Amino acid sequence: MKSRFALFVGLFAMLTGGTFALKAQAHEEINAFELAPLATTVEGVLKDIRFTDTSAVIVIEDDDGRKTSVEIRDAGILDQLKNRKIKKNDYVSCTYEEESGTPVVTKLRKSSPPIVGC
Repeated sequence: MKSRFALFVGLFAMLTGGTFALKAQAHEEINAFELAPLATTVEGVLKDIRFTDTSAVIVIEDDDGRKTSVEIRDAGILDQLKNRKIKKNDYVSCTYEEESGTPVVTKLRKSSPPIVGC
């Protein structure tokens, strides 16, 4: 009888300890997720491109007329702009993250404008 009781107490301690450990781990994962930078995607017409020595600033106007200005530092994306694979008045999809208060492009590609009507 005592061995069953000890087994029950040991099992209960193990289960509750495991539960607390899982809750603590889940809490840490949520905190890590909250600290990670969130990427934002905007789609629209590429209205302006301004090159500097090591970067470029582009302006994208979305379908609602809002303009978003973002900086490009990635050499691959800069090459696409310089080689005119992506140019003014192209419809683009742009994903960016905030770095020290500056929106910096992580992905830029040509996209298809939304189909209106039908």
